[in-house]
Amino acid sequence: MNGDRVTAGRMIHLCELLGFMPIDMLFEAGPASVGKTQEEADDRRTLTKLIERLPQDTM
Repeated sequence: MNGDRVTAGRMIHLCELLGFMPIDMLFEAGPASVGKTQEEADDRRTLTKLIERLPQDTM
């Protein structure tokens, strides 16, 4: 790995291994990367969690 950079593929693989969504990692690293305001970032994270829980046939 070059420096402290992680490729998107590696990040997704790590998330799969650790059992969480990549957006969770992005949100923890910097909510501004997910939304323009803290409220927007929180709303997007909540929406993502709701979508994540939908049954496969609903999606």
